[in-house]
Amino acid sequence: MDTNQWFVAIGVIVASCAATWLGTRWWYGRKLVVSLARIRKLEKAREVSFQQTTQARKQLEQLQREMAELRRPPGQREVAKPNTQAPEEPHRATDNPLLRPDSVDEPAAPHHGFAETQVIFPQTRMMEPGKKGPH
Repeated sequence: MDTNQWFVAIGVIVASCAATWLGTRWWYGRKLVVSLARIRKLEKAREVSFQQTTQARKQLEQLQREMAELRRPPGQREVAKPNTQAPEEPHRATDNPLLRPDSVDEPAAPHHGFAETQVIFPQTRMMEPGKKGPH
């Protein structure tokens, strides 16, 4: 063999190795990008799950404290902390002359606090004798 043939053979081998390397890099690069995206998604889901678990534990602890407080006899329960804000003065219905009881024409509410319920039935059209339908 001539030296030119050796150089051509070595060149073909190097070119095929480079093409194979580029092909595998492209092929596995795509798979690597998909895998990294999946890992990021799983990490985000794990973080959200951790936050939800932490919040659920805090809520569970709070509920357990409330249940323990409610299980105590009424005399041993802790008194709720007083509100530090100044209470607002409520509007009284008697401040407005139109809302005073003597100016209202409606009857007083029943003693149980709910208005009397009346059932309203839908009106049905009575068919005349000899007709087959509502037409």
